[in-house]
Formats: sequence, structure tokens, C-alpha cells
Amino acid sequence: MRVLVIGGTRFVGRHLTHAALARGHDVVLFNRGQTNAELFPEAVTVHGDRRAGGLDQLFGESFDAVFDTAAYHPDDVIATAAIAPGVAHYALVSTVSVYRDPLSRHADETSPLWEIQEPLPKSFATPEEYGALKARCEAKAAEIYSGRALIVRPGLIIGPHDYTDRLTSWLRRLSTRDSVLGGEADQPLQLIDVRDVAEWMIQAAEAGVRGIFNAVGPDIATSFADFISIAASVCGADVRVVWAGDRFLGDHDVAVPLWIPREDHPFFKLANARARAAGLSLRPLDTSIADVKVWNDARPGHSELTLSTAREDELLGKLSSERKRRANPDVECGIRASG
Repeated sequence: MRVLVIGGTRFVGRHLTHAALARGHDVVLFNRGQTNAELFPEAVTVHGDRRAGGLDQLFGESFDAVFDTAAYHPDDVIATAAIAPGVAHYALVSTVSVYRDPLSRHADETSPLWEIQEPLPKSFATPEEYGALKARCEAKAAEIYSGRALIVRPGLIIGPHDYTDRLTSWLRRLSTRDSVLGGEADQPLQLIDVRDVAEWMIQAAEAGVRGIFNAVGPDIATSFADFISIAASVCGADVRVVWAGDRFLGDHDVAVPLWIPREDHPFFKLANARARAAGLSLRPLDTSIADVKVWNDARPGHSELTLSTAREDELLGKLSSERKRRANPDVECGIRASG
């Protein structure tokens, strides 16, 4: 196939491009050239901004499939359709954030979506607007491509080259600290490897798979405690996890990596039966974590986007003090019981 990848050099797009090239496809990349522009010399790369008419450079080109990893507004979908209106396969990377709260456990692709009123904002300002605009992208793709669209709703994606620092932060902390701050031990984590998503999307294009699919991890989600146990084993670490609980984290506005409050747990318990039936396969979690560790250990530096060492130490101290006061309220009030 001759395929066009919108994006193609950051995370999901990077792995999509790699998978397409590995399977012998002719790849054209369209992006702004701002991230990893040196990647994939074997592909044709066209630099431009889709929202500024950059796709005009591709008028007259012919593609068998388009993979759109960077559509955040329906206008993005419209702009792409202008240069590939008759393409046989259009694959949109959407998100599970399109689902509207409250979400039921094991929700499937038919669950209610966020809605947004006209006129549409040009960009999102809240998570709800983000989900609503992505839902509008899905609707526009379904309208334009009418039976030729593959709409993929990934959940929490992990894997090599993940720029979010969510998983790598845990690996660094587990490898270097005696105690780490956690949320709730029983919180579900439904993690999926980016390579599983990418490889499945390429194979779906080859097989002509269309429709809407949740691309998420196993139906029986991993608990946070089990995730920590697996990650610590991969790191060869012996570390104490201090489970702070939702209330403490919320009261202190803490962004513990991968933690979400209990009311959002259904977003990590989504059904993936449709995607599995359509060929999605999932590698073991310990394999994914081990591969991320190899990549993370080899890269020259890292960003600190999540929880700093100083902030974690501060929070562990506060949590210890709060628990001591709750255990002995008389001391907290300056009164000691007698007799």
C-alpha cells in the first residue's frame, strides 16, 4: 500500500510509521517537522501545517490509506479529506476521552459521547472540550468516508518513546527511592502497548477493517498494586509504597503518575472485545515495562513532567504527620489523657 501518515514521528505516529515500513508499505509523512524530523529517511516527508493549507502540497497524490494521528478539530479531518477524498481506508486515532461522564463499568463503543455546541472553539480548554472535539472528528470522518473509516479509541498507552513520562517516572522512582507515594492500591490500570495499537492499525488497513474500536488493555484491568509489583520486579527494586488515598491526593493537588480518582475508574475498565475480535493482540505487561526500561535507560536525559523528588518527599512527610495526628487526636489538640 501507499500510505499517508499525518504526524508520524512522535509516539503513536512514530510506531505506526515503523510498523508500516516494516511491513513493506510505501510511506509518505506529513508533519510540521518540529519533532524528530530526522526519523525515517526511507519515507517521503512533506513538511507543512495542515491548518495553514500545508496539505496543498499533496494535491494530485494517490494513497491507499491515510493514518491521521493528529486531528483535534473536525476542520483537520476536512482538510485531509480535501487531498484524499476517495481513499479506500481512513484511520483516525481518537481517544477514550470521547466518552461522557458518568461512564459505566466495561463500557463499549456504543456508550454516550461528549457533545459541544456550535460555534466550535478552534482548540480545547478543558478535558470535556477535548473529548467533545475528538468526538466531532469521529463524526466528520464517518460522514466523509462513509464506511471507509477506522476510528480507534486508545486508552492509556505505554511503550518506548512515550513523551508523557508517566511510566518512566515510576521506573526511575522505583529504582532510586526507598519509599514512593501511591494513590489507591485497588485502582484499575488498563494499559496498552503503543506497538500493539500501531501494528494492529496497519494490519486492519491491509484487511479492510472499518468501524469504531476501543484500543485498550485487558478487560480484567491490572490493579495499581499489581502494576507496582511488576514494575519493581522489572527494576530489581525493593521499595515501600505508601498508599496515600484519593482524599489526600485531591486535597494536596497531587499528580501521582497514572493515578485517577475513584469516580473515573470506569475509564480503566473499558470493553475491548470488538478490537480483539478484529485482530488486536496484547503483549504481556511485564514485557512492555521491560522494553520501556531498556529505552529509558539508554536515552541521554529525561524530562521531569510528573512528580519531582523534592515534592514527593514533602508529601510523604505531610502524609506521615497527618496519619500520626489521626492516630492520636489528643496530642494534636495539645491535650494528653490521664488516668
